[in-house]
Amino acid sequence: MQALAGERSLPRAMGSRLGFGYGYPFYTFYAPLVYYAGALFHFIVGLDYGPATSFSFYTSLYLSGLLMYALVYVIGRREQWPRLE
Repeated sequence: MQALAGERSLPRAMGSRLGFGYGYPFYTFYAPLVYYAGALFHFIVGLDYGPATSFSFYTSLYLSGLLMYALVYVIGRREQWPRLE
């Protein structure tokens, strides 16, 4: 992803250095948002590749829990589910 950052094309469809230099449509078959989050933590925050990957996974785990709670809260208020008090 770092090598593709200089090409300035979004979304990145072909990994030009993959497939022994012939290119491979890796980012077409796999969701690229995870790779963008890792690249963001690498370039902006300045983390190394390993911690940036771990931090992006932990961030996605934390955000998925928060957003699921928000979804259930919104649906529960709309449907008037009973609340435990």
